[in-house]
Amino acid sequence: MDMGPEGFVFEKYIAKILREYGFITEVGRILNGHCVNHEVDVIAKKENQVCMIECKYHNS
Repeated sequence: MDMGPEGFVFEKYIAKILREYGFITEVGRILNGHCVNHEVDVIAKKENQVCMIECKYHNS
């Protein structure tokens, strides 16, 4: 599977899998931190759970 240099397709793939498990997902969200902004690859929410996911895809 060729994801390209950005990996954005992989992030969308992970979000789709999580939606199949009943999560509401957001991809590529920027959160304001205390000192810097943070890009969260996938945010998944379900009932009282919130998961912030950093996706890594290695093609080797």
